Amino acid sequence: MLAGVAVGLFSDYQDAAERAIEVKRVHRPSPDRTSKYRELYEVYREVREGLDRAWSLRGDVYSKLDQSAS
Repeated sequence: MLAGVAVGLFSDYQDAAERAIEVKRVHRPSPDRTSKYRELYEVYREVREGLDRAWSLRGDVYSKLDQSAS
């Protein structure tokens, strides 16, 4: 679609989306599952933050190893 806009096939990005995308089905959230998904999302966030810290520590260790090898 971006290339189509660039070469003039579509007048702009909105035109490209309207002409190239067909919505066949819309999914709506299930209210009875919302609280469970929120709970699971909080678990995901905690895991993600823990991994961020772990990767940062890993990077620090590798940097120190590289410095000591020089």
